[in-house]
Amino acid sequence: MHERSPFAFPSEEAELYDRQIRLWGMHSQEILCQSKALFLGFGSTQAEICKNITLAGMNYVCIIDWVTVQPQNAVSHLFLNLNTSVGLNRALASKEGILELNPFLQIDTVAVSENTTEILNCLKKQTNQISFDIVVASGLNYQTLCEANKICRYIEDEYELSRPRKRKKKQTSFIIVECLGMQSFVFFDITNQLYTTPASKPSGLTEHLDYVDFESFLNTTRVGSEVSNIYWIIRGIYNMEKSMQRMVRLGDDLSQLEFELQQTRENTNFCSVAEFIKYRNCEINPICAIIGGLVGQEIIKILVDATVPPIQNFYYFEAITGKDRIDKIGCI
Repeated sequence: MHERSPFAFPSEEAELYDRQIRLWGMHSQEILCQSKALFLGFGSTQAEICKNITLAGMNYVCIIDWVTVQPQNAVSHLFLNLNTSVGLNRALASKEGILELNPFLQIDTVAVSENTTEILNCLKKQTNQISFDIVVASGLNYQTLCEANKICRYIEDEYELSRPRKRKKKQTSFIIVECLGMQSFVFFDITNQLYTTPASKPSGLTEHLDYVDFESFLNTTRVGSEVSNIYWIIRGIYNMEKSMQRMVRLGDDLSQLEFELQQTRENTNFCSVAEFIKYRNCEINPICAIIGGLVGQEIIKILVDATVPPIQNFYYFEAITGKDRIDKIGCI
């Protein structure tokens, strides 16, 4: 949780946020009203997260998106309209609906192409200009996610051009969210996370939570024996993308992936492997709402609540059974 400067809370906002101020207090609301979030991609799950933090009182939101709205995009998306949004960039088409939720929100939308270099350059530009607290990414390949995570972890010193550029730590937490049909997962890389243990533990004891970046998460040897097969499937898919330099597809890619997983993970459910690939761009509205609520809650915990630790660092939800689990992977 970051230290904030004193903040004069306008009476209009105090009235708007009266209910939640009673829940988590004025100081926490002041922090939220100075916080900034960036969405890299803006699918249906991202829209649910944005709704939750906007209603909570987020100060500023920036959305970078590369998708042109098609009828199938608008069906499950909170801020898109089948009659008016088709043919527009998804971020630009969502802006008006987001502002209806909170007139005090400051919002910028940036339309980019699907080119990896352009997406990363736009992210780098935005994060160098503005100190974001949270970046939430979705719908990207292995290379783009890993590079985006590194951009959020470090910033280059641009003022010492005559010397090798130094890498300075940023204060930007990075979250990856994917809803793949009936299955969903969330990855957390939280920066400088301190929390004070609850009263049931020794009072005043402050602990530091360790997180790893996405690339380390997918390649770590620090994996417990009880980690779910879902992690190994995700790891296999993204590492195959790394070697192929493209998204994994059904067909020959699936057969190769199943073969590789069988060599290392005898108990892998191959039906799940096919579903992860087949439904990669399929978001189901009720599931998006569940994951959006969870991630919105975690963002608020990261920003304002130093007594309850956020998820460390992998969350998985299976909608058919209603089961979920948290695994700590790669962290000390």
